[in-house]
Amino acid sequence: MNRTGISYMELADRVLVSDWVDDDMTEEDIDKIIPDIAWEILDMSGLDRDAVDKICYPDEFEEADDGI
Repeated sequence: MNRTGISYMELADRVLVSDWVDDDMTEEDIDKIIPDIAWEILDMSGLDRDAVDKICYPDEFEEADDGI
């Protein structure tokens, strides 16, 4: 929500967190997949994939911008 201004509850209800999270996962494991869950939710909501990439994986774009 901090990056988009969109609440999780406002997005399309097509992706279940339970599809991604298993009972045996640690908190650290879950933290690592949060960008992937967010990517799928935003993509399925119709947001432009380039925008979704920049929102969910900003570190990859910051590194690319350093070389410009």
